[in-house]
Amino acid sequence: MSQGSGTSEETKKNIRKAIKEYIWSHPGAHLREIVRELGIAIGQAQYHLSQLENNGEIVSYKIGRYRRYFPPIFTVEKALIIGFIRVSSARKLLRALMELGSGTLSELSNKAGLKPQTAAFHLKMLEEYGIVERDYKNRYRLKEKEFERVISVATSGTLDKLVSRFIEAFYS
Repeated sequence: MSQGSGTSEETKKNIRKAIKEYIWSHPGAHLREIVRELGIAIGQAQYHLSQLENNGEIVSYKIGRYRRYFPPIFTVEKALIIGFIRVSSARKLLRALMELGSGTLSELSNKAGLKPQTAAFHLKMLEEYGIVERDYKNRYRLKEKEFERVISVATSGTLDKLVSRFIEAFYS
């Protein structure tokens, strides 16, 4: 389907509705994921995402390299955590932090099964976004106690199950 003037208003509404429903059921999805899963063109997705965001029906936050889309009930803090949970390496590090309580780069990379360079990259991002903090001994820990509760709920299952459990933790 092209986005041009040949697209009917009904078709536009249907595409917009499908995108909105996808975001509500897959919070933290990024553009290419939405395009791939819904089978629409990138330009079409960008147009409708912009419209949905301008209407306040969704929100987006740039998390790392991706702009991720969420239902409007998500605060920045909640969106950040779920955005990072959707990234495999970051999720492994968050799990390692939950299990260890705190740890050095070496301890966390070993526990998470990641190369130290990969762990360092993701820990730096988690630190920059305020999810983790590092003390004077270069030990990392989760910055907020609430993060521990949320991440502990999201420690097993498929990605969609993780996201669902995450939402339950915040809204139950």
